[in-house]
Amino acid sequence: VEDRIGETPYKEMRVNILAWELGSALELAVRASGSGFSLPDGSPDDSLPHGRGLMMIQSLASRTWIDDDGRSLHMTFSYQG
Repeated sequence: VEDRIGETPYKEMRVNILAWELGSALELAVRASGSGFSLPDGSPDDSLPHGRGLMMIQSLASRTWIDDDGRSLHMTFSYQG
């Protein structure tokens, strides 16, 4: 992270994180100012030093979806309260 944060395009990127509780679920939205992304399908490429985060989120969250042309990731984490 420290190496990449000063490089283009990362040094200009902004990230907003919103969180709210809906009944017995935690809803999170992460919006980045980058060009967008899509949710992975299949297995991660273990030869790369990155690229597993979204797959981990998908396995932990009860629901995930992309919005705003791939710039906003929404996640729902259900729990028993």
